[in-house]
Amino acid sequence: MINYKYDILYLLKKSTSEYKYNIITDLIEILENRTSKTFNDILDSYIWANDNNSYGWRPFLEIALLNPKSDDKSIAYIYDKLINPITKTSLANKFKIRRKIRSVDDYIVRCLFSVLDTFNQILNYQSDISKIDELVTKLIIYHTEIITTYCVEDNFCELKKIIYRIKKYRALLKEEKKVKKGAKSKIYQALNNQTYSSFNYKDNQLLEWELVYKTLHEVLYNLWIKNQREKIECHYPNPNIPERFDVYIGGTLHGWGTIGDDLLYPVDSAIYEPYGSVLEKLVDLYKKNINIFLGDFISLKHYINTLPNIIDILYENILNEDLKYFFE
Repeated sequence: MINYKYDILYLLKKSTSEYKYNIITDLIEILENRTSKTFNDILDSYIWANDNNSYGWRPFLEIALLNPKSDDKSIAYIYDKLINPITKTSLANKFKIRRKIRSVDDYIVRCLFSVLDTFNQILNYQSDISKIDELVTKLIIYHTEIITTYCVEDNFCELKKIIYRIKKYRALLKEEKKVKKGAKSKIYQALNNQTYSSFNYKDNQLLEWELVYKTLHEVLYNLWIKNQREKIECHYPNPNIPERFDVYIGGTLHGWGTIGDDLLYPVDSAIYEPYGSVLEKLVDLYKKNINIFLGDFISLKHYINTLPNIIDILYENILNEDLKYFFE
């Protein structure tokens, strides 16, 4: 099989900026995460379907979507190799991208087919730099649309729901006579002695928060103690100081920097050096637990973009007793 991924990335590495290149690599990751297939496999299936379609790809796509059990071998092949992996949740990870309603998900599916079509065009225009630039712009637009779709209705940071679930599981735990011991927190085994594979989506989201909380707790608690010692008491109302004073670290030309921003991308390395590279730790956490985090994040870039908000929320709730149950 031709290594389409290598060919495309090699071509783009030479012909486009690093910024655009990184966006394209993230788009490829989104496609691979969505399908649980390699980029080469899914694009190879697309190219085969495109080359063997006498009706034109777009109408043929509609026919294949409406006739998954057709006797036509071409339609059956496309459905099995291409449409089913993109439209259905991965059997290997049933939590994958579960938080979107069906109508929004349909939009993402069609967008991903357009992405495949654009990648195929790039392969066909390898010697035409101006055409490639135009196609790269299309891919960046698709990437923006996908990321925006998932971020607009982002409910991952609604900590009240997480705390509610913790309390619910703690109540269930009291009624359980036997709870298996393991690496996971007890609250995820409280209901019917659940095994990892039997978690539902909400259980999986709790596990995501547990992993992040355990990674960040010591760092954020120590930082909170330090900031309390240095905190300046305001004796009169100051319209320039945000209401969430504890999480904000000071004014900048672009507004107020937050704890999350400063921990991930420290301007004053001397202040945050004792905490090491928080971003590196959290990226490593994602890579080691990618099947868990794909329940809420479509790629590493999506996860990283959400981290400042996650850190700010945990910092604000650093004394919350319910969250400390993650350590029990």
